[in-house]
Amino acid sequence: MTPPSVYFTRLWCPLNPSYPIRMKVVGIVGSPRKAGNTELLTAHALKAIDEEGLDTELIRLAGLEIRPCNVCDVCLQEERCPIEDELFPIYLKMKDAQGIILSSPV
Repeated sequence: MTPPSVYFTRLWCPLNPSYPIRMKVVGIVGSPRKAGNTELLTAHALKAIDEEGLDTELIRLAGLEIRPCNVCDVCLQEERCPIEDELFPIYLKMKDAQGIILSSPV
């Protein structure tokens, strides 16, 4: 018999039910220290998830250019941000993921 966890590793495409889509979990590390404890724990959690058959991705915010919101409300009208920084690609990855791990140091 298949273990229950295997049932949750794939989604089915509504346009083609016979084509399974692998689920994805994104781990976002908010620590300013690269390879610090926060990143190590997130990577460990993602490794365990990967071993269950899900796709995983680790995203480090350290060193990225992420500017603050200027409350222009463009994102309320359409799915884009006029601020040209490195946050919008991360937003798209989060939107496509079925699971998100947010980690930050204490």
